[in-house]
Amino acid sequence: TTGPLPPLRLPQVKFLKPLLPGQAADIEWDGAAPRWRFRVSRDGELLASGEIVAGPATA
Repeated sequence: TTGPLPPLRLPQVKFLKPLLPGQAADIEWDGAAPRWRFRVSRDGELLASGEIVAGPATA
């Protein structure tokens, strides 16, 4: 089925190095709905990593 996406949250993100305007980066995804892990790298060097979760925040 298709329809509107649920809210997306970033409960955990770690930024290690900046990505400057004009620089290219690679993004890797792992996991399945409703939770994914991601890594952002440039020339093999990790710039950021974290988690994306679909759905409302839990109390």
